[in-house]
Amino acid sequence: MAILKRQRSPQLFSSRPAGAVRTLAAIAASILLMVYDHRSDGLQRMHAALSTLVYPLQKTVDVPSEIAGWTRQKLATHGALVDENADLNRRLQEAEVQLQQLAALDQENARLRQLMQANARLPGRMSGAELQAADLDPFRHRVIIDKGTSDGVFEGQTVLDSAGIVGQVTRVEPWVSEVTFVSDPGQAIQVEINRTGLRTLAVGTAELEQLSLPYLTN
Repeated sequence: MAILKRQRSPQLFSSRPAGAVRTLAAIAASILLMVYDHRSDGLQRMHAALSTLVYPLQKTVDVPSEIAGWTRQKLATHGALVDENADLNRRLQEAEVQLQQLAALDQENARLRQLMQANARLPGRMSGAELQAADLDPFRHRVIIDKGTSDGVFEGQTVLDSAGIVGQVTRVEPWVSEVTFVSDPGQAIQVEINRTGLRTLAVGTAELEQLSLPYLTN
């Protein structure tokens, strides 16, 4: 039977006199080298050579840290760009909404100015009204306004806009009324030709911008 003996590793610090002497010698040599290096810079070439040898290893060790820093910076930059893009899109949408509101107000002001000028040209009592609803039938040109008998509206009353006659009131309720446009096929309006003074009837054709003169001779 073979008996394996356990070998003990050499120790730097030992209780034996020889080990203590070696330890003291190593400490003394280290102190002398540090003093010499500090006083005379005699080991500068050695430092440069060691730094040259260690530099690739140092850069290799720093690579994971640099990659992690670069990744964090890119992610932070990407997140900031995404937030900024979302904020700019929100501001753009708000600006577009405000622009549409301003355009609608501008058109409304223009219509009001035209109506005020028309009121100044026409005698009699006039009252403004707003559209509430419209008939979806393409062949029936009728709308609902927000004026009724409580506002003095009566059936057959003429309805005007800034350009002239629009239609007439065909049905009246206490708070709303129905207005039929002159372009409705069931409507007719008396007209006069300015050049000759001839009077006739203009009948609706279901086209908003066109009337028919069926009773005018050739």
